Amino acid sequence: MNESLSVHVARAVDQYFADLGKERAEGIYDMILAEVERPMIEVVMKRTRNNLSKASRYLGLNRATLRSKLKQYGIA
Repeated sequence: MNESLSVHVARAVDQYFADLGKERAEGIYDMILAEVERPMIEVVMKRTRNNLSKASRYLGLNRATLRSKLKQYGIA
């Protein structure tokens, strides 16, 4: 069965809240973006054999933004 990415994200967020218990949740938006963005960029860079132009097209980012994110996450 192929589940959509959104189903997996919803399940992970639900589990995150369950794991928190009574602790207070903060900064979830930025945390989730960072958790998803880095591996997504890594996979796209691998699939494009580090071709910045092709990767930026796949991701829908301009090359300058992609270069900035590569630097931010320490991805070569």
